[in-house]
Amino acid sequence: MYIDFSSILVFILGIIYLVLLPGYLILVGLKVRDLDVIETLATSFGTGVGVLTAISVALSLTGSVGLTASSLVSANAAVLVALCSVLVYMRRKRKK
Repeated sequence: MYIDFSSILVFILGIIYLVLLPGYLILVGLKVRDLDVIETLATSFGTGVGVLTAISVALSLTGSVGLTASSLVSANAAVLVALCSVLVYMRRKRKK
C-alpha cells in the first residue's frame, strides 16, 4: 500500500485547521495560561472536537445547507473569524 506524502500533509493540516485552531483560540479567550505544551495540545484538541461537533449538529439541522465538506470548512472559518474578532475586541477593551 502506497501512501502519498501530499495526503498525509492534507490530513495533518486538516486536523490543525478543523480541530486544534478553534480549541486553542477558545483557550486563549478563556486566558488559560498555566498549562504546558502537551496539556495545551490535549485541551485544544478536546475543545476543538466539541466545537466541531456543535458545528456539525447545527449544519445537519439546517435543511438547505446540509452537512458537506465545503459547508463544514466554511462554518469552521466563520467560527474562527468570530473567535478572532472576540479576542481582538477583548484585548482592545483591556488596553483602554
